[in-house]
Amino acid sequence: MPKIGKTNRKPDRLRNGFEMRFTSTGIEADPDEPKIGGYAAVFSTPVEIVRGLREQVAPGAFAKSIGVDDVRGLLNHDPNYVLGRTSSGTLRLMEDATGLRFEVDPPDTQWARDLMVTMRRRDVSGGSFGFRVVKDSWEHLPDGDELRTIEEAKLLDVSVVTYPAYPATQTHVRSVAGIDLDEIADLYGRIRSGELNDEERARIRALGDHLVTVTGDDRDELDLLRRRLALADIL
Repeated sequence: MPKIGKTNRKPDRLRNGFEMRFTSTGIEADPDEPKIGGYAAVFSTPVEIVRGLREQVAPGAFAKSIGVDDVRGLLNHDPNYVLGRTSSGTLRLMEDATGLRFEVDPPDTQWARDLMVTMRRRDVSGGSFGFRVVKDSWEHLPDGDELRTIEEAKLLDVSVVTYPAYPATQTHVRSVAGIDLDEIADLYGRIRSGELNDEERARIRALGDHLVTVTGDDRDELDLLRRRLALADIL
């Protein structure tokens, strides 16, 4: 049975892969100027990624990246809709005690003007950031959950998003290897008590065989599930 506290096991697949995270703190359009700003990430605030797995961003996680990387400001992480860019000075990034804050000067284009209108109406107010993990740590919590802390990340973009929440489109994930997320959660409790049988172990290991055919958010979801199970020493 895993012990409570830090683990020395390293993530096997959550490494160098593109990930996206969302915040509900609110992104706002300036009522008088063509500017958009807010927090793309909030520090030291654990959120549940999947059942039993939480994640938080450590203060300073982006400090190195925002000093050297050319980061884009996007709409819904779509590279066809660029709001600004750090190298051109139209996107500005800074870390403070709360989190990763950004300010962007949107282009004078019709789609950007339309976005400003919808944001001023508060129809769109979500924030997000795209990144690759450079360094993270994992911890077993007293309640049985796992906590991932992102200690350093390479920032790729900050985005204004329509849906400021973790993707709920899990239909594809639920069909992979014939195991859905609720079943995984139930199995996990039995893993920790040593009750998992060989057939169930084999089904969970089969998740890895399907990862090569899964992309985008679904792949991230599966990676996180596999990491959670690896911490229980069954993968």
